[in-house]
Amino acid sequence: MLSPRPRPTGRDRRYDYTVPVRARPVWFTHERYVFGEERQHMTTQILQVLLLILQLLTWALVGRAILSWIDPGMRWPVTRVLNDATDPLIAPIRSIIPPMGMIDLSFIVAIILLQVLRQLLISALG
Repeated sequence: MLSPRPRPTGRDRRYDYTVPVRARPVWFTHERYVFGEERQHMTTQILQVLLLILQLLTWALVGRAILSWIDPGMRWPVTRVLNDATDPLIAPIRSIIPPMGMIDLSFIVAIILLQVLRQLLISALG
């Protein structure tokens, strides 16, 4: 006599071949895909990509701030690329907080806002 095969749990449940395919309801596979662990895994991956983008934007802001001292005329292509990438983030903040002499506080405010948003995403992830 054969012993019964243990029922799979967790992620192995979608590979359960003990139930014939025709006996499964039509919505079984779709519901597991949309509302199961796969959706949570996809949400985690999206949040991790957003965290990476926020980290890259933070480093781009730091790089732009350093390059603004070295290449103020934006003659280098790297400076122009960083300027184009970070200007949509800096321009609205500059309209609220104008530069004070040689110090531009909009970079500091943008970095702080990015870090606050990053911490919110980490708390949502975790």
